[in-house]
Amino acid sequence: MKIENKRLSLNPMITQTSPNKKKFRVIGIEKDASKAPVWVSGSLKHYWIVCIKFIESKTVVKFHFDEFENCIKKEKY
Repeated sequence: MKIENKRLSLNPMITQTSPNKKKFRVIGIEKDASKAPVWVSGSLKHYWIVCIKFIESKTVVKFHFDEFENCIKKEKY
């Protein structure tokens, strides 16, 4: 999955750096139950929600991804 052309690792055990040079970790991954899965080239694809937490500010952000792993929505908490 990519956010602003930067590959996002889904491994919650590693600390990553945002394009703004802020450290964060993935704290949750879930299927988006509000969207139906879609068949793409013979494979069932799902919409996903990835939740990250910035280390210093403790800000939590949820990124919503479509069936092609493109970020389609961002929610900040």
